[in-house]
Amino acid sequence: MEIDKFTKQLRLMEMLVGNELKTKEQICEELGLSLRTLYRYMELFREAGFHVVMTKQAFSILPSSPIIRKLTEHVRLTTSEQVTIHNLLEKQGDGDMAVRNLKAKLRDTYGMRFVTDTSADRNVAQNTDLLMQAISQKQCVIIHEYYSPHSQTTSDRLVEPFKFLAGSREIRCYEPSSGMCKSFKLVRMKRRVELLDEPWRFEREHKTYYTDMFGFSGETTFRVKLKLGYLSAHLLMEEYGVSEYQLVVLDDSHWLFSTRVCSFQGIGRFVMGLCNDIEIIDSQEFRQHISKNLQLLTKSLKKA
Repeated sequence: MEIDKFTKQLRLMEMLVGNELKTKEQICEELGLSLRTLYRYMELFREAGFHVVMTKQAFSILPSSPIIRKLTEHVRLTTSEQVTIHNLLEKQGDGDMAVRNLKAKLRDTYGMRFVTDTSADRNVAQNTDLLMQAISQKQCVIIHEYYSPHSQTTSDRLVEPFKFLAGSREIRCYEPSSGMCKSFKLVRMKRRVELLDEPWRFEREHKTYYTDMFGFSGETTFRVKLKLGYLSAHLLMEEYGVSEYQLVVLDDSHWLFSTRVCSFQGIGRFVMGLCNDIEIIDSQEFRQHISKNLQLLTKSLKKA
């Protein structure tokens, strides 16, 4: 019985991972599943980290899902290979359709940027290339004349770059002088980055950094699960760019949304503004955050 169940789950995954949409009726008929079991399997896939597309008409699993990416990691390009292909394509221009298509795929898959994207991005593209090389070779760089909007000054920063963020618009670095990991926006780099013949010395301090969909950043994330009504679900898609695969259809007017956030402040503002259309499923910490803010708001209104 367990083998039969597992076989059907694997077959379901095989059917959907190609991102070819299949209707619920087609899936149930081919696998001999009830609609209730199908929904349960799809929820299990989503909880396991697959990017599941669930609309009223059809289901699929995106090949960009983290687990699938890990399984296919041996066929993915290394950073060094990305740099090489990036340099070759930069020399080709955009006259050939095959080159344009390949650049589009590399932008989507690896977040690459090319000089030909826009002429104003030439400096950004050059620095992207140098920073990719620095990461590949584990070398330090000097970011010359980096503009800080907080102090409204420019300064040189010696750093160890180790990860691109926000679609390659930012670079995460360790700065030895401050002993901190910091993010630098490529558009604020006024000059060409200088690649140093100096290896990383603080790789253990390179901490992963995240930015959630509400614009808050941090080195840790927290899980939140919500039951959304029609209004909140569609505002989430329209205002925050949430794709359909991130929402699980529960019925004609309710969706299940699960995400990880760096702070409860951003998603808390969204939930409090639409509290009549949202139910918090998880987590307990997020419930406490909302409860505390509602108490403070009630107290403030009473004073008024």
